[in-house]
Formats: sequence, C-alpha cells, structure tokens
Amino acid sequence: MSNESTRVTSLQTKVTHLALLMVAVLTTACVTPLSVRRHQTVGLTDARATTILSNFSNVVFTADTPNDFACTTGFNNPPQITDMMPAIYPRSGAVGTYAATANFNSAAAATAILGTPGYVKVVNNISWCSQPGANIIGCSPTPGTSMAVVRWTAALEGILWAHEFGHTVGLPHRNNVNAIMNPFIVPTALEVTAGECVSFVSRAINNPFNTSGIVTGDPAPGMAEKELVFERVHEFELAKGTDVVDFVHQTYVHGTPTHLAARFEGTKNAQTLAAMLGDTREYEHAGNIVYTLGVIGSSRDVSHVTKWLDTEQSREADWTTVQRVNAGMLALAHLANRTGSPDAIDYLVKSALVSYRGKTNPEIEDALADSAAVGLAMVGTKNSLVLLDQVYSKNESVGRKTSPIPFEELVDLNLDIQELGIDGYYAP
Repeated sequence: MSNESTRVTSLQTKVTHLALLMVAVLTTACVTPLSVRRHQTVGLTDARATTILSNFSNVVFTADTPNDFACTTGFNNPPQITDMMPAIYPRSGAVGTYAATANFNSAAAATAILGTPGYVKVVNNISWCSQPGANIIGCSPTPGTSMAVVRWTAALEGILWAHEFGHTVGLPHRNNVNAIMNPFIVPTALEVTAGECVSFVSRAINNPFNTSGIVTGDPAPGMAEKELVFERVHEFELAKGTDVVDFVHQTYVHGTPTHLAARFEGTKNAQTLAAMLGDTREYEHAGNIVYTLGVIGSSRDVSHVTKWLDTEQSREADWTTVQRVNAGMLALAHLANRTGSPDAIDYLVKSALVSYRGKTNPEIEDALADSAAVGLAMVGTKNSLVLLDQVYSKNESVGRKTSPIPFEELVDLNLDIQELGIDGYYAP
C-alpha cells in the first residue's frame, strides 16, 4: 500500500472514530455531576439541592419555546441518530460544607470561597462581583471552575444555578428576556441556543470532546485560575419603555446595574423611589429601590436612606438584613460622592464601627460593618480614606473577632474612584 493510501485510510479511520464518538455522546445522556458545598450557616438539604439541579437540568434540555434549543436532544438532524438523550446535572455526593467565609464581599473573599473544594458554593451574601455591588444573587468567573450563589426564590433557583454554570463554561450574557443567560431572572428565562448547548455540555463526563481536565463532581479545589474574570452586569440594554418602577422590580443576577440606574436621574423619579421605600408592599424590591435612589438622588434623599437603614438595623439582623443594609450603605456612598453630604459620611463612619450595634452574632456584626466600610471607601475622597483608616484602627482596638475586608483592597477601591469618578468606575 502506498504512503498516500495509508494516509487516506488513516484519515478515514479517524473520521469514523469521531463520528462514533459523536453518536456515543448524543445517544447517552450528557451527564455533568456537580459537587455542592454550602457554608455551615446556610440551610440547604440534599433533597433541596437535588430539586434545584433537576430544575436546572429541565431548563437546559427542555425546548420550552419555539426558539429554545433542546440540549442535547435538539441535535437530531442526522437521520441515523434518533435516540439522543438530554443534558443532565445531577448532584455529586451529599451536600458538604466549605471552609471559608459566608460573606462573598471582596476580591479576597471571592478567591477564598471559590478556591475551596466543590463546584457550587452556596453562600449567605454576595456584595462583590468584580466590584462592589448591591442585590447580587450569583457570581462566577467566566470561564471558571466554581460558582457562588445565594439561596433564592424556590421557583427560580434552577434558572439561577443554570445561569451561573453558564458563566463557568465561558458564556456571556445574552440580552434576551427569554434566555437563561439574560442578565436578570424572570420565569421565562429558559432558552438556550445550539451554541450555548455545546458549552453547557462541554464538561459532561461522557463527552468525548471534553478536554478541559475539569471534573465537576470531584471534591478538588474549585478555582484554578490565577486571576478571576467575571462577566460585567452592565453589558445589556433595558427594554424600550422601561420606567423606574419597572427597573427596580427586576431581579438582576449580578446586582442592580449602576450605569442603567443612573439613566433615571431626575427629581420626579427620586420622589417616586422615596415613596416606594416607605411602602411595605414594596419590601421585596427595597434593595433595588434604595440603591437606585442613592445613584440618582440628591442631598435631600440622604435622610430617606438613613431612616430606612435605621429601621432595617433596629431588627435582630440575619443575612437577608445584611443584603438589604449593604444596598443602603452603597446608596449613601453614591450620595456622599455626588453631593458631599456630611450626614451620609457620618452615618457610614458610625455604621462601620463593629461596636456600634451590639448585635449578638459576630459574623453578622462584621458583615454589616464591612458594608459600611466599603461604602466609606466608595465615597472616593482623600478625607474618606483618612476616616476609613481611623475606623479600622478603632475596630482593631475592640478586638474584632473575624477578618474584615483587607484594608489594602479598600484603599485601591477609594483610589480608583478618586481617579475615575464613581460614574466612571461603574461604567461598562
């Protein structure tokens, strides 16, 4: 046999093997087992994790709309492949715990949490995702080997987990209200494209094209990246006709988008938000409301925010309180940066002292104080940096029991805002 014939035969053999592999992966369920870890203070049972992952799987592989690709059963054009199976994401082992903070509130915390064993990390609070933010419910490197989520509305947790997993396999946001990768979560966010499906199954254990070397169900360190890169919340547009009420009623996966909130600047919209902030019927949306008010408001709105914060902090705090208070502290930061309000700055200084509240839970106490410290750094002036240094010294003098956000990280945040301005810092 000639060399040319040998090469042709070899090529034909490789093509045949590739075709067989393709059939193999498509005629067997594309299985991506996910190891799940929670902070010890987060409530998540094996049964509930199984339900979330089952909903996650259904969202991905079911053709929910005419435009939704059934992953992977939608690859059924070749007539010889008629029994293709769906993509599924079962739980790998029992839900375990991870050894790091429950508060995903800084670059340092992100590195620590994502670097522990397990693919899915269920945390108590997320207030940082590439930069400080308010009302964040999920954050993951894009791409990455670990994802962080908070517990959320039961009916939508499967969508949330699917969205964050999509980021870990490299998918960006897609500006379509019906897409899983849409930046805000609604019950209709169920669609994937054929291209997104390829990414969703790229880490399946029986996918012969999986060359990632990542074993999603293995209890190995979740983060291998030296530098974390996160999908920015800003990279999408609002639907035509969206008003300020519509805007604050959405659930944004990576937090209330600051530069989009700024588009509603004006006295009338600020008055609308101030009224909503005091309306108990709007309690579910208060985090978005207070943060947006801070972004667009004036010095007269400082009292609305601090009054609301006083009410929130008067309760025996839990992690839901931390999420909401964080939104209020960052709202004050925006108001102080834009107006120079001494009342806003004084409130942030007072709130950043761990001895201020006298709560019985040190971890909650620290989380509330850290939210105010981040807000003080975000004021973005030389004076606020001096005040922040004083706050850290006082906190150390009373024997702060758990590690705060590294001071150097807050210094960098302050200097970035001094250089760029707060609008520039949050620009897309």
